[in-house]
Amino acid sequence: MSANLNLWGSYGTLNFRSGVLYGTALIWYNVLNGTASVIFSGAPFNFSASMVGLTYLGPMLGACVAFLWSGYAADRWLMYYVRKKGGVREPEHRLWLLALNAIICPVGLILWGVGAGRGIHWFSLVFGGSMVAFTSATGGAFAINYALDSYKDLSGEVMITVILIRVSLEGFVTLLTC
Repeated sequence: MSANLNLWGSYGTLNFRSGVLYGTALIWYNVLNGTASVIFSGAPFNFSASMVGLTYLGPMLGACVAFLWSGYAADRWLMYYVRKKGGVREPEHRLWLLALNAIICPVGLILWGVGAGRGIHWFSLVFGGSMVAFTSATGGAFAINYALDSYKDLSGEVMITVILIRVSLEGFVTLLTC
């Protein structure tokens, strides 16, 4: 079985899109991670280093909820949708669950950024961080699952390509922001 490995063919385009989705999902968490210490250790919060560390319990909880959403709930949704579509399973069916990310991520980023700028209660920032962590985890999981579902026979090559694109995107954004 031969596969078209042309970068501009369907394989390359799908992997590029999955890599960009995975990379952008993690970039927003990197922004949160890079600013947490500055925000929580300064005024008006003045948290100690250990208290800043404890604020990561919110993102950890968000990632745990994302584990359930992108795993168990996504598989249940997929089985429901396949039955609804007459038994036909397509890799794109899983992407419907990403619509929730389009709502949660901007709300979480607004809570984080505007909340830090206005000095609102620290719990709002932690909750915003948990929302960003949720979308980072689900974005990565759905991107990889979509690419692997699309090219089951090329799973190793798919993973390498998606991760290379993700790392390149994150490195590029890191260089721009330094």
